Amino acid sequence: MLSILSGTRAQNLDVSGAEIKEGESATLSCTPRGSGTPESVSWNFVAADGTQTTIFDYNPNKGKEGVTPEHADRWSSRTNSFDITIQNAMRFDNGTYVCIAQLNIGPRFGNADLTVLVPPSAPRIVDPSDGKLIAGKAGKLSCKSDDGIPNPEYTWYKNGQLLPMNSAEDALRFPNSSFTIQKDELTNDKVIIFSTVSEQDEGDYYCVAENKAGTVQGNPVSISVGSVSVASVVGIVFGVIFGIALLLVVAFMVIKKMKGDDDDDDGYDGEDDGANDVMIGN
Repeated sequence: MLSILSGTRAQNLDVSGAEIKEGESATLSCTPRGSGTPESVSWNFVAADGTQTTIFDYNPNKGKEGVTPEHADRWSSRTNSFDITIQNAMRFDNGTYVCIAQLNIGPRFGNADLTVLVPPSAPRIVDPSDGKLIAGKAGKLSCKSDDGIPNPEYTWYKNGQLLPMNSAEDALRFPNSSFTIQKDELTNDKVIIFSTVSEQDEGDYYCVAENKAGTVQGNPVSISVGSVSVASVVGIVFGVIFGIALLLVVAFMVIKKMKGDDDDDDGYDGEDDGANDVMIGN
């Protein structure tokens, strides 16, 4: 199968796709040029695994002249046209559709991409999950929308004001802060990276998610800055002491068992040989 970009012109065949918001209608166009009426034309949807499902089948010799019955509830076509229209397109309709035309000069193929845009859901700050940064340590803030096609871009705000890409761009507002906004290596989302967290980094943060389908603001989250808590230190110390005590108990039990085995060996006087003991009196 010959793959071409959506909206480009294949030889003797014009094919174009569509980009719409979820719930809207879209028309995919396939027009043969300068070669008479085609013998047959079909539209196939290509799934992610490469399998194809026929949406439209025009073949007068076989009595087929339109959208296949199993897709007639959502797809339609006009008479004397090889364009197909979908009503109420949903995100699962996203993908590549292939127009295949059998012309008098041979078969021609063209791809049309249907892109169904989905607005992002309200983004949430997901890191740190407890809303706390540690002073003097490196830190990171990241947010995420659970929905959105294509994946949204994020912009960051603190205390209601848009953050610059790094603190050095506005040293008057962030004199003791050292952060940059950059793309995460794993998610490719924009995150805030603090090289060294300071008390000035406390505040109410939120992010705004935006894609071609819409823009939505997340709820502000209060981010606090603290030091390693006394409770954490006490917990660590207690854990170490408990571990050492447990090792001592185990060692004591092992030594005691070994000593008990030695005592049993020393007190052993052999089995009774069955001989009668003789008592000698005065």
